[in-house]
Amino acid sequence: MSKSIHENLIDLQYKLNHLKTDSKANKEEIEALAEKINHQLELEKLGQQPNTNLLEELGLAIGEFEDEHPRLAATLKSILFTLQNIGV
Repeated sequence: MSKSIHENLIDLQYKLNHLKTDSKANKEEIEALAEKINHQLELEKLGQQPNTNLLEELGLAIGEFEDEHPRLAATLKSILFTLQNIGV
C-alpha cells in the first residue's frame, strides 16, 4: 500500500529537518519548503485541496536536490505522484 500524502509530507519534513548541507542558500530554501509543507499539512487537516503552487515548487526542488540528496528527491517524487493520482 502506498503512503498517503500526509505520511509523505511528514517523511519529507523529517528529511528536510535532518538534512545536512553546507550551502546557506540551500538551507534557507529547505527551511522555506519545510514551512510550506507544514502549512499544507494544516490545510489537509481542514480538508482543503493541496496548493498547486506547492506542487510546482516541489517539482523544481526535485531537480535541484536529485544529485546531492537523492532520498529527499525520492520523497518529493512520491508526493507529486500521489497528488497527481488523486487528480490535483
